[in-house]
Amino acid sequence: KAAKATKFKVMSGEKTSSSGFALFSDSHFRNLWGGNLFSNTGTFMMIIAAGWEMSSLTQNAALVAMVQTALSLPFFFFVIPGGILTDLINHRRLLILTQTWMMLSVAAIAWCAWTGRLTPWLLLGLLTLVGIGTAVHQPAWKTILQDLVKRDESASAVALNSLNYNIAQALGPFLGGLLAGVAGVASVFACKAVSYVSVIGALWSIPDDRLPRPKTGVTASTVISSLGEGISFLRSSPILGGILLRYALFILPASGMM
Repeated sequence: KAAKATKFKVMSGEKTSSSGFALFSDSHFRNLWGGNLFSNTGTFMMIIAAGWEMSSLTQNAALVAMVQTALSLPFFFFVIPGGILTDLINHRRLLILTQTWMMLSVAAIAWCAWTGRLTPWLLLGLLTLVGIGTAVHQPAWKTILQDLVKRDESASAVALNSLNYNIAQALGPFLGGLLAGVAGVASVFACKAVSYVSVIGALWSIPDDRLPRPKTGVTASTVISSLGEGISFLRSSPILGGILLRYALFILPASGMM
């Protein structure tokens, strides 16, 4: 029926929107996407600055390599709890909490770097806090993007989110290296801390009626139920299982090379 309706609209001259960029006509989606672009760019700037700072603090190659580990390893432990919390807690509240957590962690790195108090292990500890916040943040972020759009626009929202990440991945290292060379690594960390404000502001501006309310609170039974639903969904979805398998086959050699 949907295909026939679309065909009728095209034949009758009625306008149809086939471009995912039409989502930018929604000011709340546009603000959230723009704030996230600023934040993602800041993330890649921060990674460059963290590696730069660590290599200036120590000649230990293992500690330099652990900069990436500190940001990535928390995903292994916290992304599933983050997904469960996304099921049970207001998405905006969870995102604002994690954004504030990360902002304070990065601001602490900037202050320590500016005052000369930063040590290799302190840097790794604060980066781990950022990694924990990112891991808990990711499931709720992907969910709130789909909360703001219609069901048939979800694929476009996901694609635009990936485009956002790719743009930031291209710009961030260049801008981070440039700023670190001109103004020092503390300025890069400060820029990243400020970038969280844009996302928090965009989240606050979303009306309550655009976001679904969680049906249950966080209790032992709801946590177990949420985890069980996720496992059941994975078992019943061979497509998703195949995606996870291919992802694992990619990430193992890729992480080893890094």
